[in-house]
Amino acid sequence: MNGAVALFILPCLPIATGLFLPKGPWWLFAVGAIFLCAGLVLFPLAWRRRQAGPALIHLFGNGAVLERTKGEIFALPYAETPVDHVRWREAIEGGEHKQLRQHLWITLPDSRTVMLDGRGKAEPQDLSFIAERWGLSPEPRLLEEAPKAHPLW
Repeated sequence: MNGAVALFILPCLPIATGLFLPKGPWWLFAVGAIFLCAGLVLFPLAWRRRQAGPALIHLFGNGAVLERTKGEIFALPYAETPVDHVRWREAIEGGEHKQLRQHLWITLPDSRTVMLDGRGKAEPQDLSFIAERWGLSPEPRLLEEAPKAHPLW
């Protein structure tokens, strides 16, 4: 049984029990309805993630391949692909603290710009390594204010 079946079929049992059995417990109907609503909300997110798959970048001598498993794939020659390696301080909601954010912006052959986000622990070093392969400085360019967000690859 996969997750889609669990999200849509399993809530039917408590809903049916609460509705159709004589003196069926009303709370079974409520529990089933809650699970059904959760399934309706979570299913599109899980479906989109399943369709796109994880993001991967493969580095070669003359270029890189950027891909989404089960999705798009692009061959990007280093010399012909515009890339920008940036960092800025982003305000954390509800506080005065700011966190450093690091991105690698890659312009794809179809003129879209996507970003690789260095949010994890080792990811900023990974982005610096990738930027070096593109001929950029491993130290990102510091932006004074938060930029317009490009779609996350």
